[in-house]
Amino acid sequence: MLFRSLNHVGGVVTPSEDEKLKNFIKMINSEITYRKEVLSKAGISSFSSYKEAGFSDLPQILIMVDNFIGFRELYGKYDDEFLNICRECISVGISVIITTSQTNGIGYKYLSNFSTRMALYCNDSNEYSALFDYCSERIDNIPGRAIIERDKKQYECQTYLAFQGEKEIDRVQEIKQYISETNSRNKNTIAKRIPLIPASLTKGFMVEQFGQYMKEQFSIVIGLDYATVTPCVLDFASAGLLAITGREGAGRHNWLKYSIDMIATEYPEMSKVYVVDHIGKKLSSLKECDHTVAYTVVADDAILYMKEIEQQVKERYDALVAGNDEILKNAELLMLVVDNPDALTAISNDPEALAAYKNIVGRYKEMKVCMIAFVENGNIPYSASEIMKNIRDQRNFIYFDDISNMKIFDVPLAISRNYKKPIVPGDGYYIKDNACIKMKTSICSHRGGVS
Repeated sequence: MLFRSLNHVGGVVTPSEDEKLKNFIKMINSEITYRKEVLSKAGISSFSSYKEAGFSDLPQILIMVDNFIGFRELYGKYDDEFLNICRECISVGISVIITTSQTNGIGYKYLSNFSTRMALYCNDSNEYSALFDYCSERIDNIPGRAIIERDKKQYECQTYLAFQGEKEIDRVQEIKQYISETNSRNKNTIAKRIPLIPASLTKGFMVEQFGQYMKEQFSIVIGLDYATVTPCVLDFASAGLLAITGREGAGRHNWLKYSIDMIATEYPEMSKVYVVDHIGKKLSSLKECDHTVAYTVVADDAILYMKEIEQQVKERYDALVAGNDEILKNAELLMLVVDNPDALTAISNDPEALAAYKNIVGRYKEMKVCMIAFVENGNIPYSASEIMKNIRDQRNFIYFDDISNMKIFDVPLAISRNYKKPIVPGDGYYIKDNACIKMKTSICSHRGGVS
């Protein structure tokens, strides 16, 4: 663990970091594929030949596994993948180093991939023969004394003691000093880090790390995909009708506040937000934002907002049809947020408002407009309002609850199997049609806790 801060150490995986190990294996498999392509383009079959040819763009990578038997017992599900890494890595400049207290737990399939072997003192002398096929050498029980094989011949040797000190704390201090000195000499040499989703995602982190994904107007990184550790991007200008559902305290309102705040940050003075809040006023903090043009808890006000938004997008549509191709270039994003079930009912019961809604999510949906509705996670019957039936049928959700608890529609069996693990606050799913992404969502730091 001490070497975690060393510049050329890309990461340390501990027994409790299952997610990190999974990401590491994906990263190494991608690196192997990439290096094979590089060698193939150069017309060279091995990493050693690539270096001999004068190329220096691919650094040597070392993978070290301490207590390999324990690793296999703890992460048996990755056994085949790690075995494949051991087989494929040699020719592409990746070395695997493992330690173990006995050879029995390694297995021939693994052992056959390790041409270089070293044995320190063993209580059972049969371990030497197991490791080197046949070995008559025996060594004294002296710290650092070892047997190593070269050209099918065994040699007794003494290993190097890197850090001296009678007490562990003395050795720790020497290691820290070594790390500091090495990092200062190699400030620009930094190993590729294991992709990892932080315990807490902040807006600042998202802007710093993934700002390049938000260059296209109104496209926002709404979370990090757990499966790929890559940003999940949502284009709000073409989101149409987006539903937010899930359990209380899982992060629904916090996610929306973050998204609206990020839109205002990345595209200042380019959005207009209309909010119809619940009587609990969980979105009341949006009332003070410059981009919020209307806020209410009165359900019938949603009718007025719907008609006002439809009039604006109709003007854009008519201008576009008339030949004004620049009308959308500087057009603001119009967003209607409804966290009030009575407001959805009011819109559905008013013929003009319902017609405006249909135009917004239909004919005018490409006019930089979207509607976001908070809905309860319950069955939507065929007798429900037209908006609620649209929400059910379109399957465009941000969902904050365990997949097994989804009640609005039947989740495909394949998705249910992939996402059995319960979520924690801040985790959510982006569901679009039959596709589903589990993501870690960001915290809107200045707008309160998770809700």
